Amino acid sequence: MGILLLTFTFFVDLDGTIIDPWSRYFAVYCDILQDMGIQPLDFFEFVEMRRKGIPTVQLLPGINEEEKSFFLEKWHSLIESREYLVKDRPFPGARDALLHMEERGRLVLITLRNNRTNLLDQIRALFLDEYFDTILSQSPIESPQKAPLIKRSYDTVPEFGYMIGDSETDVLAGRELSIPTISVTSGIRSRDFLSGFLPDYIIAGIWDIGKIVG
Repeated sequence: MGILLLTFTFFVDLDGTIIDPWSRYFAVYCDILQDMGIQPLDFFEFVEMRRKGIPTVQLLPGINEEEKSFFLEKWHSLIESREYLVKDRPFPGARDALLHMEERGRLVLITLRNNRTNLLDQIRALFLDEYFDTILSQSPIESPQKAPLIKRSYDTVPEFGYMIGDSETDVLAGRELSIPTISVTSGIRSRDFLSGFLPDYIIAGIWDIGKIVG
């Protein structure tokens, strides 16, 4: 049995939207490449390439399929480990933005993280759990889409709400559910990249949510 939604609902992404994950992403990338004997890009080039939509594994020139498999296996095993999650910090203004939305409706955290235990521990450690009515998570390996997760979790998709996130995944989910979308450019995708998916709104970061939700 799903959950009956009766109030205005904000579906909010985590990585790149509420928290800044770039130090974690880059550290995992560098540590794996060190094991492989490959020189990594510098931090700013790494961020620039990822924000253009280039998958991390494609930033490794000239690797064979065995090396690609090694990288991906290591990436998935490390990217949500406690050792690296401690590098994450909420964006400045993120807490005020969450409070702003909480005062106007219901907040649902939705993420495609694999490790739910570490996710919940991190949310509590960062004192973010108090803002959310529900935390939805699903492995992107099982399904890289958020709309099916929401459909399975709720009896009725809310008529009034927003889908808020830093990637095309959030825009596509909002469109499938007929929920207005707010893209933030603080995370994994650039404004130019996100514009191609035609979100309803684009803002610099969640700290600007008041410009959309008064």
